Amino acid sequence: MAKRYWIIGFFLSIFFFGQILEVQAQKKIRYFWQGFGKNAEEYDDTRTFNVTIQPLNYTASNYFISRVVDWDQIPVDLQGLSIDNFASISPMSGHELGFGLHFSWRINHYLYLSTGINTMVERGGYDNTNTNVLDGPRITYNYQINSNNSSIRMHKGDEKDGSNFSTLEIPFHAKLRSDYKYFNNSSNSNLSLYRLYLIGGGKLSRHLYVNKYYQNMKNFDKIDPPLVVKPLYYNMEFGLGLDLYFKYFKLSPEFRFSQSLGNLLDHTRSRKLDNDRKITDINGNIITGVPNPYMNALDRLGIRSFQFSIILE
Repeated sequence: MAKRYWIIGFFLSIFFFGQILEVQAQKKIRYFWQGFGKNAEEYDDTRTFNVTIQPLNYTASNYFISRVVDWDQIPVDLQGLSIDNFASISPMSGHELGFGLHFSWRINHYLYLSTGINTMVERGGYDNTNTNVLDGPRITYNYQINSNNSSIRMHKGDEKDGSNFSTLEIPFHAKLRSDYKYFNNSSNSNLSLYRLYLIGGGKLSRHLYVNKYYQNMKNFDKIDPPLVVKPLYYNMEFGLGLDLYFKYFKLSPEFRFSQSLGNLLDHTRSRKLDNDRKITDINGNIITGVPNPYMNALDRLGIRSFQFSIILE
């Protein structure tokens, strides 16, 4: 089944699951759209279930790496230049943009559980001919002999341009909220009402269209292959947020720190791709079994990120 049908089915399942919960909970569920329109209901913070929307997820990310022993001795074939070695390998930060749909379960006045789905649609890209187009987390490789040159590696692309995979995220969080507070010690209007909360848990991240990309060997017949990453990985997360109460809805800005668990690099698949690669050298000879020096120089790869979200409930 195509990925897009799976995603559509996930959204539909949330909707129908919400309909069932509404009947079973005797209308103790609230959707984000109930705060709008002519027949809008006033916001009720005691609802058992809430379906919410995140119109904005902004993430600033940075890779952290571990190099192999003698990484600076690995030969790199720079086509048209020479055989060179790495002088430095540096992860560089970038950003992603996305949106999400979530639902939460109120356990008691203080404790809430939440899950849902986020789609990070803008993962960044690069273009070596225009250094201003450098978005998304990436790794820069500099060389010893050709010190004025560098190669930027992401999940897709070659030495001229590339990008990272779009990502589907399924978070699982617990939220611990404070008592109600008032700005300026005034309770005359619910516009002054707010609650602070702590959030913790994890999320499952899935790179989209990974297998389809790796199965097309035309993406790997270039002299500079991309990084080869696993399609699925887990993250731990924690952060804090602020609930701002309005008459018909609640607005929550939220900050979270996230760090991946395990190794994002797929060395097993990379070695198989190396065996299948065929490139043509500067003399017109076809060479098979060409190694990927950008992968071979790295032992482990992880990602850390800070995410800012706007949540409407």
